[in-house]
Amino acid sequence: MNNQKDVLELLDSPTISALLKIYDIQYSALAFKFHCSKQNIVYLMKHDAFKDYQRQLIYELFKSYGMEDLELFLIHHLLHKKG
Repeated sequence: MNNQKDVLELLDSPTISALLKIYDIQYSALAFKFHCSKQNIVYLMKHDAFKDYQRQLIYELFKSYGMEDLELFLIHHLLHKKG
């Protein structure tokens, strides 16, 4: 997974939510990083309305907690597995 755009596309709301739980990161930490309120984060999560630069910030946050790209890939695909 070398293409950054492909990696960022995996960061949809369900995947972000799962990773937040795994790394015990609160919405308030994202709100602080985005300079917005916790309610804004709730809205973005509910509507999966993150912009590319926001997904990049989230990706960097998870990387700072030790996340590997393969972990992101695995969690995303487990959440979206059909059947």
